[in-house]
Amino acid sequence: MFFLLLFRNLGIQLDKQDRVQQKLITQQEELDQLVFDRTRQLEELAWHLQSVSENEKTKLARELHDELGSILTASKMDVAWVNNKLKNAEPAMSEKLGRALANLDQGGCAEAEDYEDMRPTVLANFGLVTALRTLADETAQRTGWTLELALPDDDIKLGEKVEIALFRVAQESLTNTAKYARA
Repeated sequence: MFFLLLFRNLGIQLDKQDRVQQKLITQQEELDQLVFDRTRQLEELAWHLQSVSENEKTKLARELHDELGSILTASKMDVAWVNNKLKNAEPAMSEKLGRALANLDQGGCAEAEDYEDMRPTVLANFGLVTALRTLADETAQRTGWTLELALPDDDIKLGEKVEIALFRVAQESLTNTAKYARA
């Protein structure tokens, strides 16, 4: 009789353990699914934020290019006109206006570079591989580095969002290296 009670209690305990273990497995599966769902939501949010950021950069770049470009062009034309009128009569003033023209040219080049940094047209027009080669070449010229690239010969299509993200990673990596690595 004692063994019968002992086996019965043992069976009850094993059944309890089995139910607890099944409950733990179910809870673990639910937690795994919740983590998976949240991770996917965060990935979607990150892509959305990247997309919004790129759209805002594009909009801002167009506005800056249109407005600042026209202002710089109009100013350059006015300064050039005054410079031509004063060239013979006021050489000192003409020299100052010549420097102002050079500064306006330099401002136009800087504005064009900023526009290109905000929305890389080479990426949109020629694809990721060409854009990465161009980015590397420009960085090498600006920093005096020698860069070795391991890129495919032909362009690859990965989708606009992925290509922009990869381009931005490369751009940020090169920028950070130039700023902080003293390479």
